[in-house]
Amino acid sequence: MVSTVAVLMIVAIGSYGATQSIQTRVKREIESVFLDLRQTFGKAEYRQAELDIWNGRLTISDISVQSNVDPDLAIRIGQLVASNLGNSTEMLSAGHVDIVDVELVTSRSTEGTTTDKAPKVTFDGLSIPRSTLVASDASSGSDKARWILRAAAGISASAISIPEISEIVGLPGAGGDSRSAERAISNLQIANMRAGHIDSIAAGRVDIRGGAGIAGRPSSTSQIENASTKDADLNVFAAIVDEAGPKEETYSRLFRELSVGTYAASFADGGAIRIDMAKLEDLGAASSKFGLSQLRALAAAAPANNRSNSATGQLEKVALLTEGLQIARLELRGVSIKVPRQGDMKLAALRLRGVENGNIAEAALEGFSGGTPQDDFELGRLDVKSLRLANALRASARFYDSASSSVPERVAEILGLVEGVNIERFSAPDKKTGKQVRIEKLAGSWGRFVGQIPSTARVTAKIAIPTNAADPSFLGDLARAGFNTAGLQIDIEGAWDEEKQTFAVTPASLEMQGLFSATASLAASNVQRLVFVVDPAQFQSASGAVQISQVEFSVRDTGFVDLMVAQVARNQRLQPAAARQVVIGNSIKGLEAEARNNPEIQRLIEAIAQFIETPKETLTIKMAPKGAVTVAQILGEKTASPLARFKVDASVTQTGQPPTRSAALAWALVRDSSSQIELEEFAGRFAGSFFARLAQARIEQLKKTETAVLAPPTPPSSIAAQSQITVPDGLTTEQVFARLAGYNGLSGDLAGAAAEGSLLPGSYQFDPGLPRARIVERMRSAQEALLQEVWQRRSADLPLKSLDEVVILASIIEKETGKPEERIRIAAMLVNRLKQGMKLQSDPTVVYGLAPGKGSLGRPITRDDISLATPYNTYIVNGLPPGPIANPGRASIEAAANPAKTRDLYFVGDGSGGHLFAETYDQHIKNVARLREIERGGDRDPAAASDTRRP
Repeated sequence: MVSTVAVLMIVAIGSYGATQSIQTRVKREIESVFLDLRQTFGKAEYRQAELDIWNGRLTISDISVQSNVDPDLAIRIGQLVASNLGNSTEMLSAGHVDIVDVELVTSRSTEGTTTDKAPKVTFDGLSIPRSTLVASDASSGSDKARWILRAAAGISASAISIPEISEIVGLPGAGGDSRSAERAISNLQIANMRAGHIDSIAAGRVDIRGGAGIAGRPSSTSQIENASTKDADLNVFAAIVDEAGPKEETYSRLFRELSVGTYAASFADGGAIRIDMAKLEDLGAASSKFGLSQLRALAAAAPANNRSNSATGQLEKVALLTEGLQIARLELRGVSIKVPRQGDMKLAALRLRGVENGNIAEAALEGFSGGTPQDDFELGRLDVKSLRLANALRASARFYDSASSSVPERVAEILGLVEGVNIERFSAPDKKTGKQVRIEKLAGSWGRFVGQIPSTARVTAKIAIPTNAADPSFLGDLARAGFNTAGLQIDIEGAWDEEKQTFAVTPASLEMQGLFSATASLAASNVQRLVFVVDPAQFQSASGAVQISQVEFSVRDTGFVDLMVAQVARNQRLQPAAARQVVIGNSIKGLEAEARNNPEIQRLIEAIAQFIETPKETLTIKMAPKGAVTVAQILGEKTASPLARFKVDASVTQTGQPPTRSAALAWALVRDSSSQIELEEFAGRFAGSFFARLAQARIEQLKKTETAVLAPPTPPSSIAAQSQITVPDGLTTEQVFARLAGYNGLSGDLAGAAAEGSLLPGSYQFDPGLPRARIVERMRSAQEALLQEVWQRRSADLPLKSLDEVVILASIIEKETGKPEERIRIAAMLVNRLKQGMKLQSDPTVVYGLAPGKGSLGRPITRDDISLATPYNTYIVNGLPPGPIANPGRASIEAAANPAKTRDLYFVGDGSGGHLFAETYDQHIKNVARLREIERGGDRDPAAASDTRRP
């Protein structure tokens, strides 16, 4: 169409002047122009030329131009009308030009015939240099295109309007068959064309219909609406197609903006493409890299006998073209693609920013979905930062040669092609379960390269993977435990400080939803640039001098421990308690030998064991080097564990309950014992556990190391008999200490104190002379082990929040009754009052508040005692007292954790050591009256048969 405009302009400028005397001259000028056209094309004629002198208008009718070379070009114009003509030695001009019934026919022997028609073409403010009248000597299509662009660049027009353009392309086919394509453009407007620059080009609509397809239907149809270009430069286009001209290394802008409102295409096989909006800003090109010669080279057929070299060469050509393009911004919105038998694809938006020298500063995909109904996937967003596209193409070419680089080198090269990737809301069906695998977020960024290796990096991820009970892997265990998905979150970041020569992994986090959450940090020093190499041997050599400064690890259990125990129990057919001990043994395997001479490793074992024995806790391990510890020392350690070089601090932080003493902590109390009785008692109590095996090994060691006595054996009667001490239920700690102090079979003082309620009453056997403090520790250990056991099977609706509260309530139960069968009912009555917010109104709490640790007042309780305010007086304070009032026995602890199911809210003595219970206050008053009748008015203080408990 541009060539048509150029030819028509050449014809249009032949007339000028406005007087009768120039009629002959006008005709001579017109004939001169047509003579030039004949020399260029071969044939050029017109039927009539008229000059309206009074109106200054020239009319030329029935213009015909015909070429006699390939491509065969024919131009026919019904009428050309030009007004406000001007003339100079260099320029021909017209204020207004109308060209009617334009037809342009181009025929090539290999490409068929193209026919373009325009009912009307209008020019305003038209001026054409006389130099454009010189015939072109171009022989090739590219030369002619260059000539037309150069000619068009010299033409100026304030406005060009073409309301309608139609084009029919006849394409030759095999066996003489032919196919056709039709194109139509409506409302084409060109504004301010001057010196090769065009302010804007706009088309209201472009329709395209393809060649004959299935059942004679068009093979494709497409529509483009509201297409426009702003600030286009024809000189740059001409430089791109000029293969012989000078080449520029710098970018020249082709246009400032290209936008399309809507693009839609459909195909005969049912496929379709739609783009709601497309916009390209500041498209530039460097003619040295993006030119016609490079495009020709890319289109050239590659040798069929060398596909590897062919692919490598083609990728290099594409890489060169990308380096020759510059794009400030590209955006597509509302993209949808329908592919028959392969599913549909949709893309909400595609954005590119900062395309230059083969690099893309930012690339983003939003709202992508596609695939078949059985394999559909979605992607909320994909961001790529600093993509080196040209280098990526060249790297792909090199990867064709598998021997050209090692795997580390390829990984390093890939990392160097991009500085960050972010994926959000990706989902795809799992092939095994059909459920969706979801990636809520997967992001990675890296930079500050040292050679090919980044010195800073961060990776974050949040992933949900569906589980399947039939899966033999860990995911199957999760499914059997009730997890529909395995939720995983990761956040890890590391950075190298070149000035300080340090490398640090800031607290990295890993969380599996409903199982555990963990954090870890690492600090290293003496990290030099030599470490950042691709070669594994060089890296190993350079990293040997790196020193470990600090390591810290923390894991919080939220269900993982119980899951592992259940897995071991199922696989090995063990009871849960035995399975838990197996998990402990497996977790500390390899540490036992080192623990014998390293107290820190002993504490590490104890912490690990406690973490596994009491779920929902947090294990923290901190390691600091005792001196300079290098990576080479750690990797080369053969005679001892690397842990020996570190100070290890391990601890367990309880969540939601007070500390309890696990088997590991109990073992800590007896591991150095020389008493076989004490060790055997421990082994029996923790039978089947890893620590029971340690106790048995200790017993065997003691047996082997006993000094043989050369004298005759001592008669059995002279061997000291095994001793036993019994501590009754319900004593205060002060009373327990007094009992132990008065027992002659024990030794040592009771230094320090034990908390009220922390000792488990019962009978304890011991060898004569055992330190009294050891008995206290055994009572404390037994209490904590019992509490842990009871807590695990406590009543589901128990209002108590911790083990401390269990002990407090158990101590009140212990002091309220001497009848074992009443404990669970008293426990129920007290729990019911707690649930309803009623005061407990327990007499033993009044006694303890007035005489802490004494066990009794030495007299009956009175109404005055009840009215005295103390922290323990439950007639005055709400809820439980601040601490236990005695050391409860096993039965009271069991009752506190699993009370009876009753509605009782009141009780009073029945006169025989038991109690009468009531659900209502009225019934309670009747029970009090019955007790008074039994007592027959005795002189016992009324408080002993208290009726003060009220709603």
